[in-house]
Amino acid sequence: MSSSSFFPVSANGTARVFELTVPAGKRPDLLSVAEDLRAGEKVRAFALSGFDGTAWRPLAKGEHVGHRRLVRFAADGCTRFRLELTAPAGVTPVIRDLTLYDAP
Repeated sequence: MSSSSFFPVSANGTARVFELTVPAGKRPDLLSVAEDLRAGEKVRAFALSGFDGTAWRPLAKGEHVGHRRLVRFAADGCTRFRLELTAPAGVTPVIRDLTLYDAP
């Protein structure tokens, strides 16, 4: 992707919930999320929500992440995003990369 479509909005680490804020004027429509497979595949499901200034609303959901999962969504004015991960009890997923893009 071109540098103009990449947001410098990314995260990594061990958590079940990640929140990202995009710069003003940006309109992401593609989520890229990748697990650190050295720790094993732990994510069983995920849900992406966007904050539209009033409330969080669902944008996308799916099962498993693995090496990398790309998910298209319609943000429609959202500037904050929350990715919630579901994993077995007592297990914390290890996320290698979490990035939002404005896909062409």
